[in-house]
Amino acid sequence: RCLARNPGLLPSLSVTPDPAAAVRIPITGPFGSAGTTLLEGGTLRLPVMPDTVKRLHELAAKDPKPPAEVISLLSADPALSARVMRYANSRKLGFARQITTVSQVVMLLGADKVCNLALGFGLYDSFLSGESAFSPWEFIGPHGLLTATAARLFCQVMGLEATEDEAFMAGMLHDVGRALLAQERPDIYERVVQRENDGENLLTLEKELFGTDHAVVGARAAREWALPNSLIQAIAHHHQPEDVPVGSLPAIIAAASDLAHASETKRPVPDAAREAMRQWLGIDDGALDKVIQAMIGGANPILVSLRPGTDRMGLRQRG
Repeated sequence: RCLARNPGLLPSLSVTPDPAAAVRIPITGPFGSAGTTLLEGGTLRLPVMPDTVKRLHELAAKDPKPPAEVISLLSADPALSARVMRYANSRKLGFARQITTVSQVVMLLGADKVCNLALGFGLYDSFLSGESAFSPWEFIGPHGLLTATAARLFCQVMGLEATEDEAFMAGMLHDVGRALLAQERPDIYERVVQRENDGENLLTLEKELFGTDHAVVGARAAREWALPNSLIQAIAHHHQPEDVPVGSLPAIIAAASDLAHASETKRPVPDAAREAMRQWLGIDDGALDKVIQAMIGGANPILVSLRPGTDRMGLRQRG
């Protein structure tokens, strides 16, 4: 967990459109023992935000979000609305009846939550084109969704209901930098994953092979997408909960990500991890137990409903 605390220390973002209308963010550093730059020109491609996602972003800025506009926008995108409905129908949400329309989702979850959920999915979907050996949804999507769910539950037990939507979106996108790195150089990122699975530190590996890490890359991308500054900071600092205010959004995402890893494997949360979460969030054992039980008992149906089968490369997802 090693990003700078001061948001002003995040590298400034300048982008240059390429012929395909994508943008590239500057990203230089050592590559292997030769010490060369990662890519010619030292840049990394950022996918263009699709029209639906652009409109969702504009809609997300409204407070409150008009239900009719959310329904109209999602109804015009069958793939995105289907993804939202699959999530809503997962057992974790506990609805008694099958949801078959966008209108039902908005009625049950509310326009704000549906808009933010769709925006998170839409940003992921923007990665799915191209020839990368990694599918970003297979790579980080389930962990992002579980982190988002845990973050929302933490907000509930902390009395931060007004922050739930923001926390959910931050959880969805906290590892977007991993997708960007994997999309740009899947051959190199496969080496990162293999060595991570052997026990090496993820951020250290990324810095060694890319000259930066996924938290910095994700924050740069979020800034380019004009996401709220609170989300940019949560993405940038989710590996340094000890260095951010107790109970802040970056701390919530850090705890939620750790709990998501436990829920993926159904393993008990170690005592040391429990104590760290309590300190990061400023909550007692009773509140923590409520969230742990909800996640350990109900996370797998979300994975099954959204992405059946195993990861393409058998990856152990960590963020």
